[in-house]
Amino acid sequence: MNFGDYDEFNEDNNPFLGSAHFLSNGIDSTFGTEGSKKLNSKNTVEQGENSSDLVSNTINKDANFKESPINPLPLHFDDDSNLKNIGDQVIDAQQEDYAKIIGYEAMQDSRNKRAVFYTIEGTSGKRNLSKSKDSGELVKIHRRYSDFVSLRLYLVKFFQTKVIPPIPERHSLGRLLRHPFGYTMDTQIISRRIRLLNYFLKRVQEDHTIRECQLMKKFLNPDIRYWFQALEGPPFTSLSSKSILLTSPRDPTTPSAYFSYLPLPKKNQTRHYKSSIEDTVFVPIEKKTIEMEKVVRRLEKACNMMIRDFNENRKELIEMGGFFNIFSIVEDDHEIIEGFGDKVDMTFINIEVLVNNLTCKVKEKLMIIRLTLQAISQVLEFRKLKEVQHSVLEKTIIKKQMRLEGIMNCALSEQRINEVLREGSIKSPSLSRAISDLKVKRKALRKLDEVGNQQSVESNQGFAQKRDHSSWRKAVLAIDDPELGEGGGITTGSLQKKNIESMSERELQIELARLGSELNWKLIPCFEELSEDIKYMSIEIEANVNKELWLIVKILHEVSVNWKKEIYGLYSKKCGKVWSGDAAKDRNEYTSSK
Repeated sequence: MNFGDYDEFNEDNNPFLGSAHFLSNGIDSTFGTEGSKKLNSKNTVEQGENSSDLVSNTINKDANFKESPINPLPLHFDDDSNLKNIGDQVIDAQQEDYAKIIGYEAMQDSRNKRAVFYTIEGTSGKRNLSKSKDSGELVKIHRRYSDFVSLRLYLVKFFQTKVIPPIPERHSLGRLLRHPFGYTMDTQIISRRIRLLNYFLKRVQEDHTIRECQLMKKFLNPDIRYWFQALEGPPFTSLSSKSILLTSPRDPTTPSAYFSYLPLPKKNQTRHYKSSIEDTVFVPIEKKTIEMEKVVRRLEKACNMMIRDFNENRKELIEMGGFFNIFSIVEDDHEIIEGFGDKVDMTFINIEVLVNNLTCKVKEKLMIIRLTLQAISQVLEFRKLKEVQHSVLEKTIIKKQMRLEGIMNCALSEQRINEVLREGSIKSPSLSRAISDLKVKRKALRKLDEVGNQQSVESNQGFAQKRDHSSWRKAVLAIDDPELGEGGGITTGSLQKKNIESMSERELQIELARLGSELNWKLIPCFEELSEDIKYMSIEIEANVNKELWLIVKILHEVSVNWKKEIYGLYSKKCGKVWSGDAAKDRNEYTSSK
């Protein structure tokens, strides 16, 4: 509901009408509209200090009007109530070094469509703001909501071990159904996004590493009019892979040939995965995060119900106050009736202030906490996926090492048998006959596998002939020489799934060279790199997640204190003062008149 809906009560139902209070001309004229000029904040504060009225101190304190550079948007107090002075609610106005959103403009985008652009203002030459302008000059940058979404997505890819602050969620399906044509220009959504995006900007600028990176410098560069233009060049195109699982968290921009051999694990593989570091360190953190998110969701639900109930009460009080004002005109005791109506009016104004504070200092902070906890869960899931990736690669290496060992044992055993037979050192006829039968069986298997290849078919006495020692020497050398293993006339063919017992001597040599070279020059170095990445990730993620959890606890404590002192506590105090002190005065006046 817009304050414009109060126009019919402005003259009859304004308790400050005719006084020097800054609300004497109505709420609309005080807070301004979308196209109004900036507030004369100095005069506003002075008037508030000189007045002892009900809500003056509360509004001045919450709005933080003093020296505010913000052109306020229209206020709305429906289900998703908005707060005045959007930019200063989350960002401290004293932090001049940080760029912050001061408002929005409806402009034409690159496709000549009308869209909402958020205006970011900061001082050139400070922090990470572009220095394309003269130092100390105020510069403005226009960015869309989708630009913030894109920025955060790239921050997640470039800073994989950090918990990137959240941004407000997209439009809900319910809001799209209620406002199918005007949801993009909904000032309730816009004003809330400004507050939450300011929180995002403040947090990322507080991190020195993120603040000084090229992503933020380009995002806050006023010379880049459209954000998609920056995405077409570095550093956005410098990522070594499109998949975050195929990059190194230590430096995602450095390409590595080893990462092409990394497997891509599926998310369902993390359900039953267990490791010592996972069970002792990260499982307790994950459980704590999930439990906190459940609690925050319940608090968020209770807060929404409370805001809805207060808004319904406010609407009833608005109607009741109007009836009392009309009733005072036709009755003799109009002063008493009008005085009671004034109390009703001040009560619904206090409810408006209560809903404002409840939305900004409780609901939106709970929303930030919930989205931050979801970001923490995503970081923990990513670390677990990398560890599963490490485990899958380790199993692959062990499997290939076992196959390599089997090939070497097969080659050595055959060579030893031939040497023994040539020397005639076996005296047992039965053992000699068994060895001969084994040779015949192996020769028969080789014949079946080598039909059509006359060069590889050996004769009945070929297995006992002199071996090609140069071929074995070449195969062994290929293990330590990647170029020889990949070339040199040795081709792998389709031997990877072939049984070792059915391989010919030449095939054994080829498979020996392939497996040895692949292990020594590809998989094992890749495994070592991944091990270092996981070690680095585990240390960084544990520290960053614990830091975020500590910050969440701090925000929850602030919410609790604000609720007790500045939200419901202040509301109860002000309403109690109205209805207790003034009620006694009215009773005395009524008794004396009798």
